[in-house]
Amino acid sequence: MPSAGSTAIGLIITVAYLFAVRGRLDRGLLGLCMLGPIPFIQVGALAGNDIAQGLLLVECLALVLVALWLADGRFAARASSAGFERWLIALAGAGVLSLLSGLLFLDPTVPQRNVKVAVSIGQLALYVWPISIYMVATDVASEAGWAERFTRLMLIMAVPQFLVLAVPSLRPYLAWTVFFGVIASPLALTRLFDEHRFWLRIVLACYVVCPALEGLATDKFFLYAYVAISACVIIWWKWSWKIVAAGILVVMLYGMVAVATNSSLNPFHSLVEQEEHQQSWGGEGGRDRLARDALTIWSNYPLLGVGPGNVYPYMLRYSTLATAHNQYANLLIEQGLVGIVLYLGFVGAVIRFGLRRLREARGQREQAFVLAWFGSFIAWSATSLTGDYMLHSIRNSGLEVFSRYFLHWVFLGSAVGVSLHSAGGDDAAAEAEADVAGPLTWQSVRQPQPIAESPRR
Repeated sequence: MPSAGSTAIGLIITVAYLFAVRGRLDRGLLGLCMLGPIPFIQVGALAGNDIAQGLLLVECLALVLVALWLADGRFAARASSAGFERWLIALAGAGVLSLLSGLLFLDPTVPQRNVKVAVSIGQLALYVWPISIYMVATDVASEAGWAERFTRLMLIMAVPQFLVLAVPSLRPYLAWTVFFGVIASPLALTRLFDEHRFWLRIVLACYVVCPALEGLATDKFFLYAYVAISACVIIWWKWSWKIVAAGILVVMLYGMVAVATNSSLNPFHSLVEQEEHQQSWGGEGGRDRLARDALTIWSNYPLLGVGPGNVYPYMLRYSTLATAHNQYANLLIEQGLVGIVLYLGFVGAVIRFGLRRLREARGQREQAFVLAWFGSFIAWSATSLTGDYMLHSIRNSGLEVFSRYFLHWVFLGSAVGVSLHSAGGDDAAAEAEADVAGPLTWQSVRQPQPIAESPRR
């Protein structure tokens, strides 16, 4: 439970944020990105029978930002920015049907005290929060210069992650900054291709690999898998045929060396062993076993599932752990075939959008930003096979997990907004974008950039 002092500090920051960002949603979104991941300040708490979760700064500030966006009248004037938005909205609507279905066909053998309508509503709120942040980001990012400001902010806020690797004793205090590094990694990699200064190439390369090194140091699969997947997508787009040739050559050389030295052909053996040691793979609590249990539960509620937020009592009854540790399995249990089809439709539509925008991108800078986001999104959705990283489970510390991953929803909205600006902008807007691309300084992030007029949607 949060202390009185923490609650007071959180309320003061929230009120100060309200007055600081009124009329300046761009400033508000940057402020949310800076303050949202801080894990030490909680404002009140939500408690169930077994678990209590504090309401973090990101939830409070997001409520303020979205309220200001609604009050500004932007939602009423907003048309659909991308086709995949319909899948998201339909998924949230289907959650209401799943809630009703789960209550009507409740399994009497599950722990009844853990089936609560309030918790299900809280789960639906964890759908609405990221969708709302995404919508705000699309509006803000359609203004000139946003891509550069967002990139600079991520690179600056990710600096403490290097201190964590250099001084591991700082990890309890600064480990949360690696989630800035997760966004900064693909952004740095796309810039690395076009950077000619040797010293800056070294700096950008450090940004690329730092989250992976932190993941290897702390046995966090998401971190090193995310960096590997996002980097592979970006490199493939840049050098597709060269990568195929290099990959074949590396495999052949590795095979020759392995045969000559009679060594194992599995370079990931130690990582797999670590996952097995942590019981994340194999055994009674491994993710493979949890996925099978999830399918068993779903088979009894195939269409609409057991209801949002109800994965906990059903997994508690029919499995070894109370969570599936899998975004797709969670949705399959809670919202059935309807939910998983809508979610997969969303993921597929986003990928199609990204491919289209990469082909249509105007200018090197826009393509670099969209490519960084595209690699990030592929990695984010792929690694969600091992955790609820996109739409978080309120039963699995969802309020806390949201503070770590909401930046990806800002990144998604930014990619859409930047694409809209490019499609509807004029030469003056392009010049304004170029003007803000100066040295990497805090002042350039903090001060408002010149905004060129662009057509309203």
